[in-house]
Amino acid sequence: MPFYFGLAAKTEDPLERMKFVVTYAISSLYLQDSGESYFQKALDPILGETFNSSFNDGTEISAELISHLPPISYILGVGPDNSFVYSAYYMERISSKLNSSKF
Repeated sequence: MPFYFGLAAKTEDPLERMKFVVTYAISSLYLQDSGESYFQKALDPILGETFNSSFNDGTEISAELISHLPPISYILGVGPDNSFVYSAYYMERISSKLNSSKF
């Protein structure tokens, strides 16, 4: 997955860079929908526990649960030789009604 960020970091053309970043975003939707995880491990930490992993290309990833209610996770990725840095947070929202639940 970070392959596209690596390509974006190497290109000088802003339009091509944006295409690679959008490709990364779209490809990550597939992983979310299919139930696959690129962490290769379930991330169900207690508050403050971190998860660290790396990809074959040398990209390092760290994730931490920063809030329990609501559950918020922060993710930081650093490319090989600091060629790129990305950060994200994931906040799960759950609502329940009489006959349904929505995540």
